Amino acid sequence: MKNLIKVSYFISCIVYIAQRLINSLYYIVSEVFENNTPCSIENLEEIGLDFVENESSPFIATILGSDLESLEPTKYPLLTQPVELAIGSSFPSWAIAEHYIKEYGRQKGFVVNRYRVEYYHSTASTSSERPVKKRTFSCEYSGKYKSKKTKPLDQQRNKGSKKTGCKWHINLSENGGFIHITFLNLEHNHEILADNARFATKFRKFDQPILAEIERAVVHGRCDAYTIRNLLQPLFPEQLFLTQDLSNAIQKIKRDKRVIGSDASHLLKFLLDQQKEDQMMFVQPLINVDSNRLCGIFWMTANQIVLWSHYSDVVLHDNTSRTNKYNFPLSLFIIVDNNGKSRLGAQAFLTDETQESYEWVLQQTLDATGLEPKVILTDMDPAMDAACSIVYKNTYHIHCIWHMSQNLPKRLKSKLGSVNFKQFVHDFWCMRNSLCENIFEQRFQALLENYPTANEYLNNPIYSTRHSWACAFISRRFTAGMQSTQRVESINAIIHKAVSSSSTMADVVEALDSRMQREEMNKDFLAWKYKSTIYHQPFVVDSFFSSINRTIQKYFSPRIVNEIQKQMCESVLYRCEKQSIDDAFEFIEDQSVSIN
Repeated sequence: MKNLIKVSYFISCIVYIAQRLINSLYYIVSEVFENNTPCSIENLEEIGLDFVENESSPFIATILGSDLESLEPTKYPLLTQPVELAIGSSFPSWAIAEHYIKEYGRQKGFVVNRYRVEYYHSTASTSSERPVKKRTFSCEYSGKYKSKKTKPLDQQRNKGSKKTGCKWHINLSENGGFIHITFLNLEHNHEILADNARFATKFRKFDQPILAEIERAVVHGRCDAYTIRNLLQPLFPEQLFLTQDLSNAIQKIKRDKRVIGSDASHLLKFLLDQQKEDQMMFVQPLINVDSNRLCGIFWMTANQIVLWSHYSDVVLHDNTSRTNKYNFPLSLFIIVDNNGKSRLGAQAFLTDETQESYEWVLQQTLDATGLEPKVILTDMDPAMDAACSIVYKNTYHIHCIWHMSQNLPKRLKSKLGSVNFKQFVHDFWCMRNSLCENIFEQRFQALLENYPTANEYLNNPIYSTRHSWACAFISRRFTAGMQSTQRVESINAIIHKAVSSSSTMADVVEALDSRMQREEMNKDFLAWKYKSTIYHQPFVVDSFFSSINRTIQKYFSPRIVNEIQKQMCESVLYRCEKQSIDDAFEFIEDQSVSIN
């Protein structure tokens, strides 16, 4: 077989040198059309000189990847030896050539993409069946960003791009059954970030041996993501197990194999074992002494405790049901980080939703962190209201307006009738959105007069809890722009996709663990993304606020910087109208309606 390869290669080299100059001309002409730059005679002479000076003898050129010919492309191994590419290097096939070039990029810390291709004339109907004649590979940063925005300035998004016009590329051509490198440009015009090789999608895929080990651990060992990662890392030291990829693989296997989790006692043992390994983790079971029955369990990971210390100014709480076969309500605390992303702050299983249970779970957050939230958003559950007033004595309590909007038709639509109720809803939200306390009181009294059949519900609990939902009161509190517990509802929806009423508590914990791992991975990914992406600043920011923009970028997260930049852009769009001095001091109340 080796002799046959040598003979075939010798024959291919007869015409190889003659076609090299033609190949070089092809790519120069391609770049002429792409960049609209005329090609001078000096360019052509330079090509010829480059060809003569850099041409290595084809008879001693290296054939790379001959040992991979017997393997399927999906089974090509990672290359441990440094890959060196040069003009004249050859490969037995296009698949092997692409594998070597992308492995070269992985070793150097950047991603290589296919850029352009030329096919031989063929009758094949699809491109996958047509034989490839020439191909170019480029850096993922190649090309230039071209804005296609047509929206008004105040509606544009400051979208980032990786495109820096990087000129790194490799040209290859097929000749005599072998693939030859005909041109190299190895210069980058951007920083090669160390994390590129870790986070790029190309390098994150699990191969079949890893998937087989994950399946064995899930199906036969009933292991969680934390344990599986610890088991696999020594077996595959070169593989980076990002939380999202590992969690997705585990969930897919569970769906396919219908794996059944362990019971509540095993769950408690698992959490206590984790606490032994991480002393910062907080786990507190609630056990009935008389029946020795588990009545609840609260836990916070070490990372959640840190997050709570950073972002507990505003905390959202809600319960979700039908997540486990024991019918234990799942109590979730959600906080928002400096990227504006929802993070699981704490969680607990409870046997019921009484004031006593809520007092217990709120007390656990204090025992774990020692910090009361500045503001807490909850539904309109009276039991939670009472518990917050006892445990969170210094916390401002706000009601979710979405839950309020759901309660109005349940309590008042039948009393008011469909026609009157529609007008009532409009008047109610005008009252709720009043920023001035006096105007709020006036509009509330108008509601009582116009809709007497609703007075009982309006007086209690609506008016008695007005400090928890009326803008005249809550607008003076920092809420990070939140007025509802919708973030909790969104996470509940995600959890319900992973578990059901027949799931065990262990399944729910694993779904929560998977969620927390994705949150942490997303935080790392955003940090890498902002470092590796060049953001083109809006014209207004560059022109009028460049000094302020440089300062805020030093101290704020990109999410916060983006919000400030939006306000900068909006500041030049205000319309000024001349008014009399009397009109200037007239207060016009905003009557916008938030929820229909």
